[in-house]
Amino acid sequence: MVKVLAAVNPKRVKVVLASFIILLLILLAISGCMAKEAEPGHLKVVALPYLSFATFYIPQEEGYFAEQGLEVEFVKFPTVTQAMPLLAEGSLDVAAGPVSASLINGTAQNMKLRIVAGREYIAPVGETLSLMVRRDLYESGELDTLAKMKGKKVATASVGSLLDFGLAKILETANLTPKDVAITVIPPQDTVAAFENRAIDAAIVGQPQLEQLKTLGYAVTLEAFNNLMPGFEQGFVMFGPSLLDDKVDLGKKFIVAYLQGCRQYAQGKTTRNVEILEKYTGLDEKTILQSYWSPIYPDGRINTADILYFQDWLYDSGLVDKKVTAEQLIDTTFIDYANGVLGPAQ
Repeated sequence: MVKVLAAVNPKRVKVVLASFIILLLILLAISGCMAKEAEPGHLKVVALPYLSFATFYIPQEEGYFAEQGLEVEFVKFPTVTQAMPLLAEGSLDVAAGPVSASLINGTAQNMKLRIVAGREYIAPVGETLSLMVRRDLYESGELDTLAKMKGKKVATASVGSLLDFGLAKILETANLTPKDVAITVIPPQDTVAAFENRAIDAAIVGQPQLEQLKTLGYAVTLEAFNNLMPGFEQGFVMFGPSLLDDKVDLGKKFIVAYLQGCRQYAQGKTTRNVEILEKYTGLDEKTILQSYWSPIYPDGRINTADILYFQDWLYDSGLVDKKVTAEQLIDTTFIDYANGVLGPAQ
């Protein structure tokens, strides 16, 4: 028996074909969106080879950033201050360091920069920042007291920073001011060589250079910051417009991973933490273990009073032209979100 097929309606074929093509395009669009969402958020983060950046390096190595769907690229600069203009224009996403005159001035000029999390603070005990002097000058008696600092060449990492502030507070105890010394700017990594070559008389020094100078015998501590500024919060995490405006969700995820890093860092000099710092700082295990690790709040809290007090000093010193409000400088929504996700720090 022969079956006779009904004639196919050309119009119906066109309608079915068009519907199929539309459905295919929709499926391709959905699949493209899903693939796009699955791609990790790429962030450019300023990171220097210092112990204080451990809370960036730990989440990178432990996969905390990756767990949040982030792909973090570390970008190196001689100092954080030099990175601030790029952070303000959105070429960089994250930076960390102390409050500085450049941050205050930039904010006053309506640059979109915000402190979003706290980092390290000066412990009542333990030496993380100090005024150090050449050992030969100290032992000869030429520079064995603060009163003898007048006219001496003193190195600092940047002008208008917490280091300047600490130096001023130290000199104040001997009735001196920064104008009584010759200040020169030297990157932290060059401080050891400057002491060795006797290119400077003194310097404000942090870890690990502080411990290295003691071990090598090039310099001795004349006064430590912790004696004058115990508990002062000295470091912060800062976002630019890319995370404050355009990619807020990525900013929140970054701080979640960052606080995970803070909590692991708070466990101290564990084998794993030391191993991570060896990789990123280039320091050997012995130096890392001997160095004093600055304490960090595991909840990322921001001490607003410390920031405003420092701003007052910058203004009084003529280093900033205009003061800004706490609201212009600080955004706590990111740490509030992250602590809500992670729960209270143990």
